[in-house]
Amino acid sequence: VRANRRFLEKTLDFCVFAQVLKAEGGWYSILRLKTMMNDEEAALFLLKKKDLLTHPGYLYGLPEGMLVVSLLLPERLFKKGIFGLLDGLRESV
Repeated sequence: VRANRRFLEKTLDFCVFAQVLKAEGGWYSILRLKTMMNDEEAALFLLKKKDLLTHPGYLYGLPEGMLVVSLLLPERLFKKGIFGLLDGLRESV
């Protein structure tokens, strides 16, 4: 979980499509989207186009434009998923 969180923070540090919100712990991370899609549209787009499962923030009572990603995956799969997420967000613009 820690390694995936570090990778996510490093990879999205200068990302123009999403920002990782600060966290004090946990098994998931919250991303603030910087795209024209809302959280539900983004989650559905990523599922359909990239076969990636994320959760729209509204499922967790978060404001519009947030995505929730799990940090529980093995590192190799998590990295592949984050690169797919970035590709998907780039395609959606």
